[in-house]
Amino acid sequence: DEALAYDSLPEAERSKLWPQVMARLSRAMALGFVVTSITGSVVYDHHSLTAAMQFVGLDVTVAKNVAIKLPLFLCLGTALACLMVTLRMTEQRVPVAAASFWQSVGETWASILKTGGWIWRTRAAFALLLFGVVFDSVIRLFLTVASNFYRLVGIEEAWYGVIGTGVSLLGLVTAGLMEKSTRVMNSWQN
Repeated sequence: DEALAYDSLPEAERSKLWPQVMARLSRAMALGFVVTSITGSVVYDHHSLTAAMQFVGLDVTVAKNVAIKLPLFLCLGTALACLMVTLRMTEQRVPVAAASFWQSVGETWASILKTGGWIWRTRAAFALLLFGVVFDSVIRLFLTVASNFYRLVGIEEAWYGVIGTGVSLLGLVTAGLMEKSTRVMNSWQN
């Protein structure tokens, strides 16, 4: 998705615009996580959801087995919204001679293998991908263990979102630092 966003920027202004785009994305992700954490915690906890329904004047009691499924539908809605945004991204097309389907497939695989070989030979790229996989796994493990820990120590499910919101507010702080870091790194390359 970052490659699509990068390729969607005007080529002449990419180095200037990219740090701004990444900082805005980081801030949007942090704010989005705040909203989704609080919404998810209210929707996931059937007591909170029933209280919210009664607060808006609806006399509805939400069963636990229904409340547990609602975040999945909200996640599906978010995924569809992301798909719509991604489908609107475009990159500049370079005119090429018409090729057969199989020739195009072969060229695509050759490009994938060439890129894979470059990643394998380039320490920085390989390390970046490896760290991304490792840290993503650790973060997902932490979130899974954290929710089980919260349950074990008696923290109600409705508080999960509040705790997650506190953590995601750090993303607002780091967004500015990330933008400055990117500009410094770009100035070193130039």
